[in-house]
Amino acid sequence: MNEFEREIPSLLAVCRLHIDGNIDFLFVQSKVRLTEDIIYSYENRIHARFLSRMENELERISCMIDNGDQESASKEVCFKIIEYFDKREGENEDNI
Repeated sequence: MNEFEREIPSLLAVCRLHIDGNIDFLFVQSKVRLTEDIIYSYENRIHARFLSRMENELERISCMIDNGDQESASKEVCFKIIEYFDKREGENEDNI
């Protein structure tokens, strides 16, 4: 299993931990950025662009949303990430 194949389950695990209230959304933001960089290095620009949008959304949340609402807003981003990759789980690795 290469780094790309390990990174997606790791990202999804971080999202689930955040949804469950076990980690801060800033950690999620950092993980999304790292995963985006790794995926981009494997020349999967479709997934990298999606993760870039999600990272930008998390950045907007950190700068523009009141502290009390940041956790719930960032959980919505985590749900989007999980849904995006769950839909692609059965695809051939060459298409990912």
